[in-house]
Amino acid sequence: MARPARVWLPGKLFVDDDGELVTGRGAGLLVEADGFPRQALGSVGKLVDLRHTMWLVERAKLDDTLVREFALVLPERLLDRDVQPFAHRWLAELPLVCFSGVKWDRIVRDERLGAYRVAIVERDARVFFELEVAGGKRRSLSLSVEVAALEAAARASEAPDMRSTIRETSIVDRLLREFTRGVLDEASVLAAFQAASLLEPGYGYRGALDGSPATIEQVQYGARALEAAFAAIEPRALTQRELAEAILESLVAPVLEGAPPPRVPTFGEAMRIVVPELRVSLASVGGSLREGSEAPDELVLPEVERWFVAEVEPWRPEIPPALAAQLQRVLKEREAPPEWLVLVAVGLLVLLALVSLLLRG
Repeated sequence: MARPARVWLPGKLFVDDDGELVTGRGAGLLVEADGFPRQALGSVGKLVDLRHTMWLVERAKLDDTLVREFALVLPERLLDRDVQPFAHRWLAELPLVCFSGVKWDRIVRDERLGAYRVAIVERDARVFFELEVAGGKRRSLSLSVEVAALEAAARASEAPDMRSTIRETSIVDRLLREFTRGVLDEASVLAAFQAASLLEPGYGYRGALDGSPATIEQVQYGARALEAAFAAIEPRALTQRELAEAILESLVAPVLEGAPPPRVPTFGEAMRIVVPELRVSLASVGGSLREGSEAPDELVLPEVERWFVAEVEPWRPEIPPALAAQLQRVLKEREAPPEWLVLVAVGLLVLLALVSLLLRG
């Protein structure tokens, strides 16, 4: 018997390869397509795989006045809606918009917009997640934790059978949801980063306040790949809307202890797994937290509910091979220089500065 086809309704429901029913406005936003290089538009599976800083605002809070005053770049405005309607719509409906780190202080001081800084940084060979929330007349927040240490604490709190049954719950996603009151989630942040990388390769790399402006050719190839992917996703999603809404409705009812698993349309029984609450001292995970004037010494993440179905046909759109090859070529042209080359360049600048000083003397 054929397995049920993947449901993919961006911003509502996405059934992933493991059969997890991913819900929320970040569901299905990331570009997954056969022939679509993983590094295209900065595409990665997890935030911790990056070494970037992202500065973000909510699209819903923007209007033409704010966009103009802060010179914010809305990526869809660089595409022709008539030529690339699907790519244009994907960009225009992303819930978050990245902006230049140069504008952070000005946006935060203005207070009409709440702003978010999300960063994955390395210090002493350890990887840290950082989150800053400011502006918008809400209490400021600053959080930093060592990712590996917090992941280990989370695994220790879970039952052994859970660890062997399902993919590990993203600790970064839990942090984002909890400390931004649900405004940010990992998929939404990654999608905004993809869009920013389309326009500015290297955006936020190792804390850089900006990236390098993409050439017209780079933007066009990236946009054409997006168009090919979402030209397949969107029409299919329209036929699945009623099914997706019925599945979501079936998950809303409270699950009574001892009751049989709920059944969802098409997929049958849905397995509910509850990831337990996590309480850990910040000192034990190399962390710090400040909320307004308060600096708690404990990090608390509430329990998380996850839903799975047994089998799914992992459908993906397919990028035409010729376009995929062209995109791959363009990606190679825009790769960031290796770190040794950056260090050599810095060294040469320092040497030139010293020579200049000696000549002046």
